[in-house]
Amino acid sequence: KTLADLYKLKKQKIDYIIALNESWELQIPLSTLKKHNIQRLHLPTPDYLSPSLEEILKACYFIKVSTAPKF
Repeated sequence: KTLADLYKLKKQKIDYIIALNESWELQIPLSTLKKHNIQRLHLPTPDYLSPSLEEILKACYFIKVSTAPKF
């Protein structure tokens, strides 16, 4: 939610985020995340609903790519 939280994520070596929040709920702009080399997949999901199958597949691909060995 805050820059302090962002620094905590970086300290834990977290470079990828999947956000299911609605657009208006996002606290840290994408430009700030990019500046800190954090990639975000945003899948806006209304409260009490689940992501679509297509969105789940996007998330799976994002996870696969982000956890692939880097040479």
